[in-house]
Amino acid sequence: MSDRNPQSVYQAFKSLEKKRASGTESYPSIALGASTDPKEVILSKDEYGNFNLLIRLPAEQPRPEIPLGKVLKIQWEEFEEEKGFISTFLRVICTDARLVRTFQSLTTEMLLNLYASVATKSAIVEFIQVAESWRAVLQARLQEYSLSEALGIFGELILFKELVAINPEKALQAWRGTENYRHDFTLTNAIEVKTYTSFNEPKITIHGAHQLDPSKGHKLHLFALHVDQNEAGSTLMEVVEEISGMGVGLSSILHRLGKSQEALEEITFRFVTEEQRLYNVDESFPGVKASVLGAEALTGISDLQYSLNLDSCGEPLSLEQLPQVLREL
Repeated sequence: MSDRNPQSVYQAFKSLEKKRASGTESYPSIALGASTDPKEVILSKDEYGNFNLLIRLPAEQPRPEIPLGKVLKIQWEEFEEEKGFISTFLRVICTDARLVRTFQSLTTEMLLNLYASVATKSAIVEFIQVAESWRAVLQARLQEYSLSEALGIFGELILFKELVAINPEKALQAWRGTENYRHDFTLTNAIEVKTYTSFNEPKITIHGAHQLDPSKGHKLHLFALHVDQNEAGSTLMEVVEEISGMGVGLSSILHRLGKSQEALEEITFRFVTEEQRLYNVDESFPGVKASVLGAEALTGISDLQYSLNLDSCGEPLSLEQLPQVLREL
């Protein structure tokens, strides 16, 4: 790359965004090092769709400690760059798609420093210095995402538990978990589960123009939980174990969550439910709906996400109706 600036780094990420390796020997890649040695830094995309940054270690230099902890995956590898000449590279892998933009910013800062000091510092030294300053940001961002994910799982587990108490077999059939369905629980009818933590306004996040649309001719309900992070509450694993004790196999629950027991046990947040609300999502329920707007109005629109204030959604149903709603799923 001859144009060494932030935009050129952005374009490198952009050009690899939709590419995927067909095997470990054919990673699509772009050399991003300084013009004197472009292959000192290489950006690539692996077979799992993860961005990889490879940084060459100068000859004779021992492998340094890399200050990233568990946030980004790192490993040392050796490659034959020229016939008979083996080079050692640090591979940094961004395994969490939610951190790609932060990873891109870290990479850009490192490269700009490298371009400015090409004669005095190696890329690996620049990376270590930048990684040290970015480590707290990366960890905070990952923690933020982990909390958001845990809240969502907690809400689904609470409703799943209610459904298990009525019909364990039906509960497993209805819960979509990681299957990427439009709604969290669906058979004939559907229930969408949302959690929120704000005390001032009960706002939930809606994803897409179909999440508040029932399947044609069927019912959709919204089950919203106000959740507080509190040491007196339960961890996700404790809720799962409680449900397992009600007659649902632990492996079946973990399969729906798409997580191992070890991974779930690592999530140590504790939650309590402060309030529950149940809504019938019909034509009068507010929100962006594909059925109302039509396909033409949504042409070219992607990644739609917005907040919805539940106080603007009318009077919720009595929670005494929840068992009947679950039976009619």
